[in-house]
Amino acid sequence: CQYCLAAHRPIALDAGVPPELVAAICEEAPLAELPERERTLIEWVDRYVLDPASIDDELMARVLDYVRDDQLVELALVAGATQLLNHYCTAFAIPPPGA
Repeated sequence: CQYCLAAHRPIALDAGVPPELVAAICEEAPLAELPERERTLIEWVDRYVLDPASIDDELMARVLDYVRDDQLVELALVAGATQLLNHYCTAFAIPPPGA
């Protein structure tokens, strides 16, 4: 969503996330140029927030090649909390920081 992009892009860049990874996450650059690990995790998060029922055994197996169970739980919590806050801010027209 627009709130998410406006609010979190600068935070990610300030935290040292490479610009090409930020662009790929924001769907402004091809994922194919990223390492397989990042592509797999982005695919999992996209499905988790957009269509969790589409996460099949094959995707779970690929994800668990790169992260431990506890790391995946943490990723799910962060993705879910971020989605909740973004929907809240969008619904109530709360401007992103610095807007």
